[in-house]
Amino acid sequence: NCVGRLRKDVLDPSLAGYYEFYAMGLLGEYYLQREQYDSAAYYIKRYCAMTADDTRPMIVALSSLLKAQIMIFENKFDSARVILNDKELKQICNYAVDLNQRYYNTLSNYYYHTGNYRESYANMRRMSILMDSSRNELLSHNIAYRNMAHQRDTTIITNSIKIRQQQNELDSLTFWRRGWICITIATIAGSLI
Repeated sequence: NCVGRLRKDVLDPSLAGYYEFYAMGLLGEYYLQREQYDSAAYYIKRYCAMTADDTRPMIVALSSLLKAQIMIFENKFDSARVILNDKELKQICNYAVDLNQRYYNTLSNYYYHTGNYRESYANMRRMSILMDSSRNELLSHNIAYRNMAHQRDTTIITNSIKIRQQQNELDSLTFWRRGWICITIATIAGSLI
């Protein structure tokens, strides 16, 4: 149990409950993906019990989506449909890409299990489009960062080369200046002898 392994002495004690319910939700989703519905139901029900009094919209939405997933796998399709048709849930999910992906995934599962494969496929496509746009956005941020780092490194190297060239020019001038001084001294000394 990963919750038991949390080092509560390192964490802020007021946040320990947050990490615990967050871990319950993650474990529930993990078991859903593995199609181990008994384990998923256990962790999701614990998550929902821990967040029952929480009024934060994102927590409420995630809790609703997880409940709907369990209801789908328990063949309680009417209860799942009531949750998924909630207008407030749809509004909250529209503001967060991650929740929107989960919403379309849950809808896709709902339609798949109720035999409406066309709607299941349509919602799976919506989820895929959101995932692709998220990946593209992340990729464009990574490319921009790499370009900025490359430009910075190129500027540093160019400036380093310029400084080295100027240092070589100064060394060269110093060498010739010393050479002329030595020749001048030798000429003066030769004329005095």
